[in-house]
Amino acid sequence: MLKLNFKKTIFILAFACSLILSTTVYLKHDKELFTKSNIQYNNLIKGDSAHYFVKARYFQKNIKDNNMLYFSGEYQASFLYPILIGGFYNIFNENVFNTEDIKDINPPNPTIIKLYFLILQSLIYLISVAFLIRRLDKLDPKVKNILLLFLLFEPTIFQYHSLFMTESIYISFLNFFLGIMLKPPVYLLGNFFLGIFLGVMYMLKTTSLYLLIPIFVYYLFYFKLKSLLKFSSIFAGYLIIIFFIGYSNHQRSGLFYFIPTQANDAIYWYLADPIYSKSKGISSSQAYKIKKEEEQKWINENNINLDVEKDRIELSKFKKEYTLQIIKESPIVTVKHVVWKTFQFLIIDPLHLSNYLSMNIVDKDYWKTENHKIKIYINLLYSSLIYIIIAIGFIKSFKNLDIRINFLLLILSFYFSFLLGWSGGSRYNLPIIILFSLYFSFGLRQILQKFLLK
Repeated sequence: MLKLNFKKTIFILAFACSLILSTTVYLKHDKELFTKSNIQYNNLIKGDSAHYFVKARYFQKNIKDNNMLYFSGEYQASFLYPILIGGFYNIFNENVFNTEDIKDINPPNPTIIKLYFLILQSLIYLISVAFLIRRLDKLDPKVKNILLLFLLFEPTIFQYHSLFMTESIYISFLNFFLGIMLKPPVYLLGNFFLGIFLGVMYMLKTTSLYLLIPIFVYYLFYFKLKSLLKFSSIFAGYLIIIFFIGYSNHQRSGLFYFIPTQANDAIYWYLADPIYSKSKGISSSQAYKIKKEEEQKWINENNINLDVEKDRIELSKFKKEYTLQIIKESPIVTVKHVVWKTFQFLIIDPLHLSNYLSMNIVDKDYWKTENHKIKIYINLLYSSLIYIIIAIGFIKSFKNLDIRINFLLLILSFYFSFLLGWSGGSRYNLPIIILFSLYFSFGLRQILQKFLLK
């Protein structure tokens, strides 16, 4: 009974803290501001968040016009997140923007609905943690309590519940997924619905596109010869979602495609310039200029009209091919660059929320400030401490953790690192933190037991 009360108290406290943070962020930053160039923006909705809100407005308009399969328009990034935002606004019968003209929009309306959505994100995450903890029924109770505290209060995780980014809901889905995979479905129908769930994860974040690969490896390890039929059922469920996305895009654009243009554009943004500049011995700005010249040349030669979705998709394909050609010509430079970026990717950033809210949308000088330099040192120190504890827990896990769970965590960690590491973006390592949380719990338990709880 005491353990139950402790857990309930922790969940209530976590929700209260998240509510306080989200309310503070909303009250302070949900307002219209102006840059030095007189560009109007909402300080809470900028960068990727602004993109999601624009798409949410498209969704609202398409629902109003009965274009049910058009959803949020061109498939550029997350398919699901803008729908969640737009649908949530519709519940309250309110528009995301004041204007009907999507091509000439003002910043999103300052409204308490944003706060309600942030609260919803927190609630979904709390439920997912409760589910995961419940599925770890054979885990040492003290390790489980440390895991609970880490998942609910670790600042890197905690901060994203108060931001309009896909991370909070995605790691909630990841918690549900991990909980399911601890005891994977035995029957075909259960695996079929697991496949649909994986498809929904992909709708939220493109990161899950190839998640079927580590699942297949895990099923071979877990079920051995019985795995093929079970995995086929997962694949069938997954294909339904993929077909749904493709069909929706086809109805709108005339093209059947299910990979967002951002997936092609990403390597163009993150890899093309640095690899080309290092391989040719020129500056990044020169590499960028050459890249844009080649892009414009290709647009002219192929009579590309950027007002047409089909042509924009073709352009994204060109960007991918252009980058792959650069990588092919400079494999050693590419490997060195990717290794360095993966190191940056693994650095934990508990201060991202502060950075995000303190930056002007056109402030390029922020990265040169003393404030930013100080935060880098804090991140490095914090990351070192966390990873030392994780390393201790990893060693301890071989004796105290089911080998199948260890295998699952390791192949998923490799998957996310391989798929996202080259970007160098520290916010993309959130799945890694979730996966390593169990090792952290073992590690901290070991430290407490040895030095403090003798």
